[in-house]
Amino acid sequence: MRRVPVSLSSELTPLFKFGFPVLFGIVAGLMTFLVPAGEGDPGAAGRVLLWLGMIVLLLWACGGLMAVRQEGTDLVISNYRREHRVPASQIERVRRFAGMVVIRFRQPTPFGRSIRFVPEASLLDVLGLGWMDDEPVKHLRELARMDAGRRQLRDGQTRSQLEGS
Repeated sequence: MRRVPVSLSSELTPLFKFGFPVLFGIVAGLMTFLVPAGEGDPGAAGRVLLWLGMIVLLLWACGGLMAVRQEGTDLVISNYRREHRVPASQIERVRRFAGMVVIRFRQPTPFGRSIRFVPEASLLDVLGLGWMDDEPVKHLRELARMDAGRRQLRDGQTRSQLEGS
């Protein structure tokens, strides 16, 4: 049976991961140096430190985003340089956080024990209420249950076949 890949992450993930931090860095950098100082201004050094702090935070938040697709009951995770396949039965926990889906695995993957991705947009995302949309979370939880059950059944059959031999 051929596995049809289904993208779980947004097509805009590369923009969020690579484009947004660069654009934000340029715009915030220009504002840091071009906006005239006002009362209570922390000075040039303070502005630069604030700008660098925002860049580091943004790179951490956006740079760690993954592209995720489902092939059968496996998740294929990509950081745009390499891919890794993880059985859905390895999903330990799934939750929504700040518009992203966070998956924690039972065992570490090459990308760590947890990954984050931006799911395909729903109407709630368009309305700015994406944090309320549990559909991607429900789907992944159900996929994990289904795969764990399938693997238990298969392992049980294998065990009984070995004992019967």
